[in-house]
Amino acid sequence: MTNVARMSTLIGIARAAIGVGYMIAPTRSHTTLAGRDAALPTTRAASRTFGIREIYVGGSVVAAQAWAPRAVVPLLLAGVAIDAWDTAAFAMTADVPRGMRSAGVAVAGAFTVGGIAATVAATAARPRLTRCRMLQPRLLSGLSARP
Repeated sequence: MTNVARMSTLIGIARAAIGVGYMIAPTRSHTTLAGRDAALPTTRAASRTFGIREIYVGGSVVAAQAWAPRAVVPLLLAGVAIDAWDTAAFAMTADVPRGMRSAGVAVAGAFTVGGIAATVAATAARPRLTRCRMLQPRLLSGLSARP
């Protein structure tokens, strides 16, 4: 496995693991960000909805490594968009306690930066197909001997 694939896979696995935690133990998983409010039914429900999102995006990145390599970059970009939004939400939402704000910005910000790094690396590593190279096999097959 290349370093690029490892980076993308690590981000995918970490996202999915966080999602599993939010799904099966929402109060415990969300205590750092929500404090005592993590035990509220509405917070637990919200945690579970975030959990499935993380499982889907993270699992998709991991699966794409094996079955759809061209999908890795768009999936990483989707994760970057999600994490950038989460970072902004924690930073700008009024009345969020300072500790929760700092933790949310740190975690979401780290995933944003990691996702950008993985996207840049994956983009640089994938082979470039030009229009001419894509058409070349068709052109050559058209030049084969015809009756």
